[in-house]
Amino acid sequence: MLLILWLTCITVLSIVMLVVHLEPAQRLHTRRVGPRVLDLPKRTAWKLMSAIAVPSVLYFYAAHDGFSAHPVLSLSSLTLALYCTHYLYRSVVFPWRLRSSGTYSAVVVVCTWCYYVPMGYFLGSYLAGPPTPLFAASWPLFSLGLTLFVFGLASTVAHDAALIRLREGPSSEYRIPQWGLFQFSSNAHYLSELIEWLGLVLLTGALPAAAHFAAIFLLMVPQALRTHRWYHEYFGGEYPSRRAALIPFVL
Repeated sequence: MLLILWLTCITVLSIVMLVVHLEPAQRLHTRRVGPRVLDLPKRTAWKLMSAIAVPSVLYFYAAHDGFSAHPVLSLSSLTLALYCTHYLYRSVVFPWRLRSSGTYSAVVVVCTWCYYVPMGYFLGSYLAGPPTPLFAASWPLFSLGLTLFVFGLASTVAHDAALIRLREGPSSEYRIPQWGLFQFSSNAHYLSELIEWLGLVLLTGALPAAAHFAAIFLLMVPQALRTHRWYHEYFGGEYPSRRAALIPFVL
């Protein structure tokens, strides 16, 4: 029941993000939220936004005796490790690599905590349940899910780096991303992360993992559509007309 209520709130937030007013050529993440006094440097904000994800899931996993109930070679331990690996990258490595200036509001940071803490509870408490050895998992789905997660994580890191490289050099002008999946999607870094979480769903078959995938998708769609529109407004006819906003050939 709590999971359904939480996912409903995410859906409402996604709809609000879709209809929020933006000035011409403005991107969704640049719209001001809250008073200027609450602004944080972008690097600091990114660290704070994602850093809560790891301790949240570890706390609820431990609170439900997950560490004592599950051996290292279990599906729960592997799932927990994969989830934490992604958010350690998001909270430590990615902010360190950022070169762009700018700010995010502390209001946005607190809003992300309202996502990660409940998700930590849902996933951590689920994974702490009855142990499932790795060899008892459905191997075709397990293998496909693990492959998709590893590919998606590597792709996320690579496409984040591609975006960061676009701003290298003396000029701060935006350039059209051309590398890798950017040839098919305006938001290849978002697409890569969706591949990760789809892999986690197939790997675990867990309802919280499916809810996480659905919520991430709902939150990414408004940002992807606005970014896609911004690219077309900023670059005009130079921008590839057949490139999708998020999912190639679909969205």
